[in-house]
Amino acid sequence: MNQSKRDYIAVARGSDLVVIRVMGRGTMLTAPALAEFAEEQRRTGFKRFVFDLEHCEGLDSTFMGTMVGMHIALAGDCRSSEHTRTGVPKSDDKESVQTAISAVNITAELRKIFDMLGVDKFVKLRGSCDLGRLETTMLPEKNIAPEERHQMILKAHQNLVEIDRRNEEHFGELLKSLECELAKI
Repeated sequence: MNQSKRDYIAVARGSDLVVIRVMGRGTMLTAPALAEFAEEQRRTGFKRFVFDLEHCEGLDSTFMGTMVGMHIALAGDCRSSEHTRTGVPKSDDKESVQTAISAVNITAELRKIFDMLGVDKFVKLRGSCDLGRLETTMLPEKNIAPEERHQMILKAHQNLVEIDRRNEEHFGELLKSLECELAKI
């Protein structure tokens, strides 16, 4: 599966911060590269990630579920307080981890979607920020096997349901379908 050249992720690292720029659309095709990169950065000690959405034309639910997965992984690193089994912090710990994942230059349309899915509870939505001069590196596309893609999509949507049970109404059938597909493999 080749993604359009205009849909990609570009990144930059500072001393304590990772900037992730979504160019074009953030989709299930760009999410594997994001997930792998974010995990590598988290393992090397980065705890703060900022999504620059100035050039973003849209995000699909798999990409947003991957963003929530980044939050869950960071929350799991913060074992100093009680968490649920998935790493989603209980209400008294949300703010400390929430600010670790932020988004800037977000459109009103994306804000509505983040709010509708509950993603805004885990990704801090900030205002405008001029990051145009920031030198970034394009993440290479990560091709994954169909089974791995199914598992990634399933996990992303499970993340969305975990953070807001109302999402089961949106994604329940998809989750059942993916679980059945994976059971056949």
